[in-house]
Amino acid sequence: AGASIVSLLEHNRGFERIYIYVIENQVSQDSMDKLDQVVKSYPNAKLIFVPFSMLCEKLKLNDDTGYAQSGYARLFISNIDEIDKILYLDCDTIINASLAGLWETDISGYYAAGVQDNPAQYMVQAIGMEPADRYINGGVLFINLKKWREDDVEQQFIRFIQKNNGMVAHHDQGIVNGVCKGKLLILPPQYNAMSQFWELNAAQ
Repeated sequence: AGASIVSLLEHNRGFERIYIYVIENQVSQDSMDKLDQVVKSYPNAKLIFVPFSMLCEKLKLNDDTGYAQSGYARLFISNIDEIDKILYLDCDTIINASLAGLWETDISGYYAAGVQDNPAQYMVQAIGMEPADRYINGGVLFINLKKWREDDVEQQFIRFIQKNNGMVAHHDQGIVNGVCKGKLLILPPQYNAMSQFWELNAAQ
């Protein structure tokens, strides 16, 4: 997470202000202090820690899903603050260029924007999507929080989880795609470069 934050701030000095929300699940105070010191060295940045337990208090899952519950945190970030949009990044994401172009992308008619992924078809069908539906990777999500609140998307997520007994293919990523299908904007691959872009060819 520290490396990801530094890469973000180093390549986005042109922003007047960057608010970084870190969703923490039992992270030590020492680790939080270290991250805070890193961010304080950038005058345009502010770090805000959000406890997972507070953010996801409505989430009820069985412990036998085999998946860390903290992975579902992105589903509930409309509770963080009264802001209209937010860029969600997995903590292992490295940013190597300015995000100004992405931040200016119009997502007013969409729930979120992301780069298309290539999951197995059975996983797509398991969440109620058709083969022609566009499926996005959840590691980088540009989210329209205003529209999430207007359409109560958070409650739709909860119902989707309950309907599937907490066992959704690709977990939170599958939930986002299953609930938001048809309202997802596909971004250019430069905004979430994944290893399979180089490992696979069209024949595979």
